[in-house]
Amino acid sequence: MVSRAVAIGAHAVALTGSTARDRRTSISDLDYHVVGQRPKVDDLPGDIDVYAGDPNHFWEIEMCDRDAAQSEVRAALTSAARGLLLEGGAFPLARSELPAQLRSLGHDRLASSLEATIHGEPPLTELERSLAALPPRRSGQNPSRDGKVIVT
Repeated sequence: MVSRAVAIGAHAVALTGSTARDRRTSISDLDYHVVGQRPKVDDLPGDIDVYAGDPNHFWEIEMCDRDAAQSEVRAALTSAARGLLLEGGAFPLARSELPAQLRSLGHDRLASSLEATIHGEPPLTELERSLAALPPRRSGQNPSRDGKVIVT
């Protein structure tokens, strides 16, 4: 599902719910939130729920739940951090250790934004600015079937 969303230009994809919190049960489903166009999922198992939203309206939807917005931003920043670290040849450590690892590779802005979502409770306006710390998707990147990125 993630590779499908990325292939059609999703700005962000986050796994949420019980599975993301490591509380999955026999009746749990997989909840994905896509910032961007909803990918085709009708051929996937029924326990996959995909919620999609227009990037321009992302913050309007989340305004009523600051904690949920922080959780979503932290998840997006964490995913980006882990990707950048792997790309830079560094094995990502625990979430709380990611900012220091990012700084060692020169990703100070992303490190500071992630740190703020880990150790603080930034206002929504700061959370929104944190998304600007996400690195832009480089053209020519396409996910392969195994989820790795292939640069063409």
